[in-house]
Amino acid sequence: VTMVDPRDALRTAAVKERVYYQTDTHWNNLGGFIAYTQLLDALHGHLSALQPKPRIAFRSVIGRTAGGDLATALSLSDLLPESNSWLVPIDSNRVTPVPIAFPGVELEKPPKATVIDDPRLPTAVVFRDSFSRDMSPMLSEDFRRLVFVRSPRVIPAILDLERPEVVILEIAERYLPKLVTGEDTSETGN
Repeated sequence: VTMVDPRDALRTAAVKERVYYQTDTHWNNLGGFIAYTQLLDALHGHLSALQPKPRIAFRSVIGRTAGGDLATALSLSDLLPESNSWLVPIDSNRVTPVPIAFPGVELEKPPKATVIDDPRLPTAVVFRDSFSRDMSPMLSEDFRRLVFVRSPRVIPAILDLERPEVVILEIAERYLPKLVTGEDTSETGN
């Protein structure tokens, strides 16, 4: 088990660029890129095929969205929109979304999966919370098959079905106590 804590890298980057949404508790797409880089750097020690893509492998797209979870909590999401930039893979045509279901496994939201036609790449399952939303486009570029499951815990039945080479549990620090105590850690959002 390797733990990746991107907080120091996020703090360092925040000196130069915004890495969290202004009206949300989540990191933005750049923050997701930093977490992605930290994660792939750690995985590279176990699987040499995994190396984070450099930032130049992504183009920046600027846009606006409604305010995030902090603005929503104040009922001001329409009045406090976000202006942000997203990193979009330049060669995104190689990633294909595929349908997926796990009959008999109760999930908060339907799982998602992507594939790339490259047998050299490993497979992975990501058990995740809402923070992976801004990291998932980058991660999808590095795995032959990548399954995203909205769950604060690893679900053995899914691992039995998928048999991935890599298992990632992405969870915000604020949910770690509940993970240890076994309490429900479900959250709303993406």
